[in-house]
Amino acid sequence: MKKIHNILSKVGLTEKQSVVFIALLEVGRTKLSILSRKANLPKHVVRYTINQLEELGLVTSVKFENSYHYLAESPDKLLFLLDQKKSELDETKTEVNNILGDLKNIANPQSLLPQVKFYSGKSSIIKLYKEILSQKSPIDSFEDNGGMEECISDYVKDYVKTRINFEIPARTICPKNNVFNRPSSKKLLKVKKINEKDFPFLGDIKINDHQVSFFYFDKLNPVAISIAHEKIVKDFKLLFNYFWNLL
Repeated sequence: MKKIHNILSKVGLTEKQSVVFIALLEVGRTKLSILSRKANLPKHVVRYTINQLEELGLVTSVKFENSYHYLAESPDKLLFLLDQKKSELDETKTEVNNILGDLKNIANPQSLLPQVKFYSGKSSIIKLYKEILSQKSPIDSFEDNGGMEECISDYVKDYVKTRINFEIPARTICPKNNVFNRPSSKKLLKVKKINEKDFPFLGDIKINDHQVSFFYFDKLNPVAISIAHEKIVKDFKLLFNYFWNLL
């Protein structure tokens, strides 16, 4: 039952709404006094909660023999609620996108300083990789000779699998002695290689539409830094494209 309550809370029901809805499903059509005993809640609380559930379309009230009886709607209505919430979120997202330009224009320039985050340790830099993937935008990378694979080898397969599932294309520039990166249309990966003497990078740089992230894979304490700033991202994209077209 705890699992059911947890899922109902994700749909948007409060604890009391879940208790009353489940109790009403169990007893069927009934009046307030019986429902109060079944839910183990005072009548005034049940009456208030019933009104809320009626507004959500999960409960119907009918007058029967001079008193009101209550009936739970089919649990299928929960899916309708989720669809309704998704539709409202999509509309809100569109509305927010429409005003982003206006908000940026009125923002104080001093408030638009780069957002810099520091990460230390394996679990922390894996968190940064997951953040990059969650943004679902193309990834360009300058990479070393395979530090990621050596440092967090247990996570590499999950990273690649998630990137493919999210349909995120990737381009990588790395030294020729990097044996881990090979071009693959199935993996949505394009690779160009350069002589390691001309490209003695000590870490990785990942660039997407939202941030630039720097990774350094020290065995004892790997670290990373992410910088979210429109102009910095733009400059690093220009730099990557220059080298990409040059190779």
